[in-house]
Amino acid sequence: MPRQVSGNHKAAAFSLPSLPSSQNASTRLRSFSVALSKAWAPSLVLWILISSSPLADPSAFARVSWVLDRPSLAWFELGFGYLCIAAVSLNLRQRFEGTRLATPSIVLSVMAFSCFSYHLLLLRWPWLTGSTPPGTRYTVWSEVLSSTWQGVPVLAFGEMLTALVLVTHGLLVASATAPWERLGRATSWGHVTRFVVGLVACVLACALVVALATGRR
Repeated sequence: MPRQVSGNHKAAAFSLPSLPSSQNASTRLRSFSVALSKAWAPSLVLWILISSSPLADPSAFARVSWVLDRPSLAWFELGFGYLCIAAVSLNLRQRFEGTRLATPSIVLSVMAFSCFSYHLLLLRWPWLTGSTPPGTRYTVWSEVLSSTWQGVPVLAFGEMLTALVLVTHGLLVASATAPWERLGRATSWGHVTRFVVGLVACVLACALVVALATGRR
């Protein structure tokens, strides 16, 4: 005897909802983009701290160079940097879309891409091409940053501007994607902490550039 199906029975009630594959892919891509955005600012600050370690210990320049100035790591720096800047730019565009900060955020993102490219071409190119061996960072960077145009160290000023733009760009999205920001519970200590971290990173980066440009370390 066939089983009678209840008129009130809904087969879908016992099935788990599933997202379309395209929506799943979009969600994963969004999560990956946010993760990269959050990783960029700490990575950038850490890179500045490591690179500026010779300010406290002159002999550290050679050790840092032997570790970081290898073609494989230089290319990793290039790929990771561009990927993170793209993720930061995407999150800033989505965060400020339709607001008065939409245009400034786009301008800042374009500047971040340009400044990172400037840094790579100015100070990382010899190791990207493999034409310079590790351990020669102080010699190469000092020669480049100490050069002047009509007595003005234009390249050194450009590198200091690069540090300011990249740190600002990274910390801005770190602030915009913070949990308390998204929940509308911004706290003053959070803003102060990010400002202090960014200020210290920029000061260290500028101090390193000045030390290399003047030959003092």
